[in-house]
Amino acid sequence: INPIPHGCPGMDAGQLKARYGGQIAFMGGVDTQHLLPNGTPTTIEGATRNLIEQMTADGGGYILAASHTVPPETPLENIFAMYNAAGLRREEILDRAATLRRLHR
Repeated sequence: INPIPHGCPGMDAGQLKARYGGQIAFMGGVDTQHLLPNGTPTTIEGATRNLIEQMTADGGGYILAASHTVPPETPLENIFAMYNAAGLRREEILDRAATLRRLHR
């Protein structure tokens, strides 16, 4: 399922995981309306870690992503905080992006 729209009725990530986790994979779930644009990096990391733990419990597939397009007013630090919760450091992300830019010139 992509996306898992945070806050929409019937689309609670934990409930979806409990009901269908052994049958389908999930993508998304990080709140783009309130958390990413307005949260602190610490709050975002904590919420994202909780989501990852919830969505990977008992196996099954999960791809970390925002629930929808990240709003342009979202601070970069908040986006990096989301990925930091999954073990991807800012430097690694920037290095990978630079490598991709060099390969596609």
